[in-house]
Formats: sequence, structure tokens, C-alpha cells
Amino acid sequence: MTQEKLAAMSKVNQRTVQRAEGSASLQLDTLASLAATLRVTTGELTRTDADSDGVGQTPTSESNTAVLRQITSGKVLIDLVCGSFSGELCCAAEPTEGNIDALTNMVERIERLIPNPWETPMEAERLTLAQRLREALAITVLLGELEKLGIAVFAGTYTAGAQVPRYDMDEGHMYIRGNQRFEPVTVCRVNISPAGGERVVMRVADKWQDQAHSPSRKINDDDDIPF
Repeated sequence: MTQEKLAAMSKVNQRTVQRAEGSASLQLDTLASLAATLRVTTGELTRTDADSDGVGQTPTSESNTAVLRQITSGKVLIDLVCGSFSGELCCAAEPTEGNIDALTNMVERIERLIPNPWETPMEAERLTLAQRLREALAITVLLGELEKLGIAVFAGTYTAGAQVPRYDMDEGHMYIRGNQRFEPVTVCRVNISPAGGERVVMRVADKWQDQAHSPSRKINDDDDIPF
């Protein structure tokens, strides 16, 4: 990847990429943006050979960071969420009689969009292009309504390690093995919060933790491999 392409995808200037390659000190949100684009954690991006006893060692959870930017477009939010492996939605906005309809409408729409890695290929729903366009418009309208109520939606992605569930065609369910290797996946984070500022920088875990769904099955290392 060229410096110019990395800068454009990370929403930073090319000089910042050059400084990063020269091991210059960077702001945490800049590191998080670069790491998300490169599909590594911020800990992996900044680690030196002296920081680790071995290649591929997983850094501590405190070393990973995500940058959430305020979303004003329904299409941007849909592309971000639907393009992720999984995600998490949080709401810090206080519900009131005046905002409850718009607030719950937004929450329900985002919850339906967040991918569930434990869904089988038959269970997973994919929006058609026409459905995506209509949903994008509806979310854009909702974003405007919430902004008038002093509420903003912040969203972003980061890279985490995950034991990606596989599909057992014979038994019809998803599974992971105990000794299955961790793979880099893109995780989205969406926060609905009182308006204020254009972005939120937050600590996230290096390993994906499925808080919303229970695993269909986890098999031991000595079990037969499903075919």
C-alpha cells in the first residue's frame, strides 16, 4: 500500500504517514485510524521486537484503541456496520418522552444491521441494493431528528483477533475449535450519545468478545473435525 493510499483511507495527511514510518510520536486517534486501515491493533502497530518474546504474541487489551466519528449519513453508517465481522451498540443518551420514539427507532435499525457471526448461511439476511438505499434514507432522516434533540451517533471500526465460527454442513450449525487460531477481523462500535465533539477515542479489547449472541457449539481439540 502506498503512503498516499494509506493516508486517504485513514483520513490523515501523507506527511503523517511518513512520520509514522519514521517512528515519530503520533496522537492516539491517529494511531487508531492507521491501525484500523491496516487491520492490526494499535498495540501491534507500535510494538517493537523488544516488546514481545515471540512473533505473533497478542498484546494486552489496554493497547487497542478505536476512533468513533460522528455520523451524519445513513449510507455511511450502513456501509460501516454491514462491512464488519461483528459489532457492539451502546446508548448513553437519556431517554425522555420527547426523544424516545426517534431513539428506539434508531437503536432497532442499527441492531438489525449488526452482523451475527453465529448465524448460519441460511439464517443470515442480506439487504438488497434497493433495501439498503431505503434504509440509508430512513437513517439519515433519523440522524437529523436526533441532532435536533441534542443526540449524536458516533461510529468506527477497529481490528481484533477472533476465532471465526465455521459452518458444519452435516449438522447445520456453527462451531469453533478450542485450538482454532485467532484471525484479524473488523469490529464496529456504535455509540449513541449526547451531542458534543466530532469524534470519540476509546479503549477496546484486542480479542473479539461476543456479548450479544451465545455460541452454537464449541468443540474440543480432540473432537472429530466436522465435514
